[in-house]
Amino acid sequence: MRKLFINKNKKGFAMAELLAVSIVLLFIFSILFSNYLPLVAEYETRLSYNDVTAQYAAHYIRKMYKEALVDDALQDQFKNVREGTVGFMTVYKEGDPSQQSIYNHIDVVTNSNISWATTGGKDAKTKEIKNIIDKYGIEEIIITRYKLDGADASSTTKYVKNDYEKSDGSLYNYIKYLPNYEKSIYTGNNLPTDSIQLYRIILKTKDYGYATTPILFDYKTPGSCFEGVNVGANKLKITKYFYNEDNGCGKVVTISNTSIETANGVVGRVTAIGDDVFRKMKGNDAYQITELNIFSDHVKTIGGHAFDGSLLEKLPDSDKLNNVTSIGKYAFANTKIDEVNLENFSKDSYIGDYAFADNKKLTTVKLPKSDKSDKSDIYSSNSTLTKGLFARSGTEASGIAVTIPAKMKNVGDEMFYLAKIKSITLEEGVETIGDKAFSQFNGSSLTNNKLDSDYTKITIPSSVINIGYGSYIAADGINKVNFQDCFRGLGITSLSFVSSSEELTIGVSAFRDNNISVLDIPSHVVSIQNYAFENNDISDLSFSADSKLKIIGAFAFATNYIKSLGLPNSINSIGNSAFQANRSLEFVELPENPNYTTISNGLFQGGNKFESIYIPRYVKTIGESAFNPGNYSSELKIVNFEEGSQLTTINGTAFANNDNLEEFTIPQNVSNIINRAFASCGALTKITNNSSQVIDKLYSKGCAIFFRDVNSDGSCSSSISDDRKNIVISYEKGYTVTITNNYVE
Repeated sequence: MRKLFINKNKKGFAMAELLAVSIVLLFIFSILFSNYLPLVAEYETRLSYNDVTAQYAAHYIRKMYKEALVDDALQDQFKNVREGTVGFMTVYKEGDPSQQSIYNHIDVVTNSNISWATTGGKDAKTKEIKNIIDKYGIEEIIITRYKLDGADASSTTKYVKNDYEKSDGSLYNYIKYLPNYEKSIYTGNNLPTDSIQLYRIILKTKDYGYATTPILFDYKTPGSCFEGVNVGANKLKITKYFYNEDNGCGKVVTISNTSIETANGVVGRVTAIGDDVFRKMKGNDAYQITELNIFSDHVKTIGGHAFDGSLLEKLPDSDKLNNVTSIGKYAFANTKIDEVNLENFSKDSYIGDYAFADNKKLTTVKLPKSDKSDKSDIYSSNSTLTKGLFARSGTEASGIAVTIPAKMKNVGDEMFYLAKIKSITLEEGVETIGDKAFSQFNGSSLTNNKLDSDYTKITIPSSVINIGYGSYIAADGINKVNFQDCFRGLGITSLSFVSSSEELTIGVSAFRDNNISVLDIPSHVVSIQNYAFENNDISDLSFSADSKLKIIGAFAFATNYIKSLGLPNSINSIGNSAFQANRSLEFVELPENPNYTTISNGLFQGGNKFESIYIPRYVKTIGESAFNPGNYSSELKIVNFEEGSQLTTINGTAFANNDNLEEFTIPQNVSNIINRAFASCGALTKITNNSSQVIDKLYSKGCAIFFRDVNSDGSCSSSISDDRKNIVISYEKGYTVTITNNYVE
């Protein structure tokens, strides 16, 4: 029995022991579980709160703000956060346009040099920001003070942990989860300095990812870099720049909308950059600025030579540059810039002479064409077009593709003078082009700058009426303006004119030293001035059947390869040597016009191939060396005069050196033949005189003045060569004079 009891007791004790152990184990597990679950929750929370996507999103938002400077109005918003007037600022909240100020912030502060920026205006910038928000699924962004909670809960200073509404749910929990960040990792202080301002970005993504990142702003351009003067209420003109990289005054200069205090104690917002401020400082490339950032709509004036000779590589964003109302002479000359964009140039703005000249790397020029302006021209004063704007530029680059837009009706003198030009397009609507606008002649020689071989054809629009400042009075009494050296030496191979009802003058040296081979002068061209087409390759020259051409200037078509020349009867005058050195000339037809009375000096001098020439009856004078080939060959054999010829004077050497001229008939009204009119005409054996003038008008003291010089006293100054002896001169009065042994018999 006792054994049975003991056995039964053993079973009871075992169960008791098992129960006790179970209770202990349950107690232990409950303790472990109660502590383990929060750890798991914390782990899962940390996974969510440190979501990689959210961290990337925070990085890019920080990048956009960090690479920017905001204006005074926006700084006031940040100031409210920094000083605790508000605990935070919501800059983006999905679905609530009233809380999406980030678009305004970034639009104002955009710097075109940074990776996320665009130059397509506000819409393009807004799209860029939206792409980042959409890519990372950003739902909300707030900006807070760096420190998230204050030590004194009753303080009037607001912090995000106290100020953010609990109703906003999960982001509220994340904010509460974050530490207070008592010490700044940047400054070691709770609050930043006045100029260095520290904030924190907190954001949430749609998939419940959270992230935070600090952001340090330095809004102000270092005032100690400048000296300045006040030019109005809170308006500052920079007068000097102190290059010192150790003080943050280096190669990159940034001008924001904020007020600064200069080294000489002047306070204000920068509205003007004075003369010479950044001009080739210290004469050493090591001290030249390379970048200028303007984040302000208030900079209105850039002084003369302000950046002349600096290493500036690009201009400020065009939206900011086009807000400037005055750019001084040589302001951006001789820099490293490769593009100038003036497309939206203000109608009230002025640019000084040579403002962008000598920019050797320049390849892109965009000229005013915006409908925003009712005056798209570029002026250096109220009445004078800017001179030499891009002169001598592009010479170390591939060339500038020039388009003169229709809106820009007037182009100033020397605009692209000696610049390397790739192509030229003149849009219909352009009216005037100034002197030497595209010329490649430096005053003593031509440059090697030529148009690209694919762009050597130039078309002059019908709208063009005035090119240059060489004025003349037209037949209708109206003052006109003409070409002056505008397209000289560019390598132009083809030139065409669009027909127009407006009169046009092609002016002095306008297309000189080019490679034009075929040229058709349209009816509306009324004057071709001196040297206009000298030294081209013209072989085919034609004039409109209804030509209104009145004037051809001296040397206008000299040194070409013209084969046939039919001059229109509208011509009143042709200048000296206008067709000199056209040695391929086989046919000539002079104008039959009562106003065309003089064959000018040297008109066909320098060789030709025509065998005969017909002199219209209205011609009264044949100029010196008009048909003298000089040291070149001439095929001239016959000179015919129209019946009723009014010729009175044959000037010296007019027909000299024509070896093929055999005989010559002097018209009846000739009263004056100047020395050596027929000198060195080896084949000339007979001269018939139909003049009513007495013989002593044709020779002096026995000297045959046809062939020799005569001294002032009438004596012979030289002997007649052997091939001039025995020349017969006959007179209608019935006798003949033969030249024998150097004298008239």
